[in-house]
Order: sequence, then C-alpha cells, then structure tokens
Amino acid sequence: MSTQLSQNYKSLLQSHFKSLDDSTLAPLISDNLLCPSPVVLPKALISEFQQTIEAFFALRSESLYIRKYETELSSLGLADPGNKSLFMSYDFHLTGDSKPKLVEINTNAAFLTLGHYLYQAHNLKTGLEFEIEDLKDCFANELKLQGKDIAKPHVLIVDENPREQKLFLEFLIVQELLQSFGWDCSIDDVANYERHKVDIVYNRYTDFYLQESIAKKMRNDFLNRTTCFTPNPFEYFLLADKQRMIDWTQDGFWDNLSFPDDQRARIQNVLPKTISFKPELKEEIWSQRKNLFFKPKNSFGSKQSYKGASVSKKVFEEVANESFLAQELLPAPETLMETPDGSQNFKFDLRCYAYCGQLQLVIARVYQGQVTNLKTKWGGFAPIKWI
Repeated sequence: MSTQLSQNYKSLLQSHFKSLDDSTLAPLISDNLLCPSPVVLPKALISEFQQTIEAFFALRSESLYIRKYETELSSLGLADPGNKSLFMSYDFHLTGDSKPKLVEINTNAAFLTLGHYLYQAHNLKTGLEFEIEDLKDCFANELKLQGKDIAKPHVLIVDENPREQKLFLEFLIVQELLQSFGWDCSIDDVANYERHKVDIVYNRYTDFYLQESIAKKMRNDFLNRTTCFTPNPFEYFLLADKQRMIDWTQDGFWDNLSFPDDQRARIQNVLPKTISFKPELKEEIWSQRKNLFFKPKNSFGSKQSYKGASVSKKVFEEVANESFLAQELLPAPETLMETPDGSQNFKFDLRCYAYCGQLQLVIARVYQGQVTNLKTKWGGFAPIKWI
C-alpha cells in the first residue's frame, strides 16, 4: 500500500470521526485496500451511469413488472414494505469504446462512505452532488416511505460477526455519523438482533431473503413492517437477485410491460446475455465456455465465480446445475498505472452507488487476476479522476 496515502486517509478519517484512534484504525486499513492511483475516465460516463440507473429504478417501480412476479413473491412470502434500499450498487465493466456493461446489481454494497473520503484523500472531486451528510435524509426517507415519522430513530447495523468483516470500519463510520445527528446507532451480530428495539436496520447480512433460522425474528419484523429494513428482501428480489439478469435477457420478457422504449433500450444495451445453467444446455455451454463466465445465482462477491476459459472439466461438472448461471464474458477493462514497483497493468470494475435511482458515487475496484479480491499489491479501491 502507498504509506503516504494510507496515512493521509487515516488522518482524514480521524479529523471527521473522533472515535477512530490509531489503535482502532491500524488493523482496519489493511494492505491492498487502497489503490495509490486514481482511474482516469471520461466525465461523460457519469451521465450514462445516471441514466442507466434511473432506467433500472423505473423498471423496478413499474406495476406490471412487479405483477409479473406475483407468484414468486407470494411463494417467498414477500410484499412491498414501502421503503427502498440504501447502499445499492450497480457494478459495471467498460467495453473497448468505454461503453458500460452491467456485471450485477447489489443491495448491500460496501465502501460508499469510505469511498467518499477516499476522493478527498486524493484531492479529487466526485463529479456528483451527493455529500456524506445526505445519508441523514436517505435514512429518514426510508422511514417516511413506511409511514414512520420518527425525529430521532434508533438504527441497528447488523451483520454476521460484524467485527470480523473486512470493512468493519465502514460500520464504525456510519455509526458515528448517525450519532452526530442525535440519533442512536448500535452495531451487532444478527444472532443478537432480538436484544434490540430499533426503528430501522441497516442490513448488511447476506442471507438476502432472511431465510436462515437465525434471522427468523428479523424476517417477522420485516414482513410485519414493525421495523424498517434497508436494504431489504423485496428490493433484492426486484433488482439484485441474479435470476433477474436471466429474465431481462429472455425473449418475450418485455412484451407485456408498459415501459418507455428509450429506457428499455438503455437497459438492454448494458445487459450481457445471461442464461440459467440447465442440464439440457450442458454440452452447448461447455463448447462455448471460453466466451462465458460462471457464477452462483445466490451468492455475493466473487465466491465460486469462474472464467469459462480457465475452468477445469471437474469444476464445470460441479457447477453444471441450475443454482449457477452462465453469463456472456465481459472482459474487465485495463489501465496502466505507475506504482513504486514500476508501471503495471491492472484490471478494474466500476461500482456505482445509488439510492432511489440517484447516482451517489463511482468507485473503481482495481486488481490483477480473475476477479476483484483486495489481494493485489497496489490494487484495491480507487477514486475516479474525471476528465
């Protein structure tokens, strides 16, 4: 890691968050977390990202779109909770001519707050109007959308073993930020959820449908709207469940939707062809594997994700089932960066954070190898230098 950047970043965080002393920060800003150089991109991309995200959010809000999934939503016991989801991200690669292609949508993406300060550490502008203090209005709006008028809500940040998460630092930042508004904010393990009486849960738990037994009370409170959950299972189903990537590229999917042609085209232009790994397609998929990427439908990060060109026959046989999908290979863009070890090529993807269709921040994840991993020397999260 760049020692100077690391130190500047720590000092910047400490100037904003008094609870972050050296002993707290030292183990939380790990090697390979922060890329020492920004990624340089054309500023016109900001508008493209914004319009694409607006189109996806408009689709999610389309009544005929939701009605299309009535049976599946009912089988999952899901109904619209009213609120949407904070800390969503739309992850993109860029084609050779700098056109965005969607890799996936996430409902509990990390690094929004940390990324905001990373721009400052690099003395760069985000190119967007979002400020970190705007999160107060975002949280308040989530409550308002559920019909809750609470001046000083109690927020619970929940995850499985939160203190062991790679980006636990972000939990601490959000906690202190919310407390600075005069709100109460706690951080705890999902197993301890019942100990708390809260108004809104910032949900970082990756059992996206809250189906595990440990999450039973959380699921009941979500379904009964006793507590506002953000992000939540309903939003995950509509946008982030990877089955939607399959649906959106199926023939006839759009035929019965009352959806503007320009927004439909914008969505279709960024979608890679994605198919379910059905047994009858096994031989065809194997023959086309060099142009495909395989990943589980219900996972997160890069767990069990494989580039088809490098997958072995043994691994292929293991993933050849309908819990996996095969996606058109979208090669990650590359950039040449100067490092203390000399010039090196790095891959990167772009994480676009958004709330209710509004783009808030763009961060690059810089790496070498097959997938983003935070294990690449001189890689990690990087701001964008817009030109």
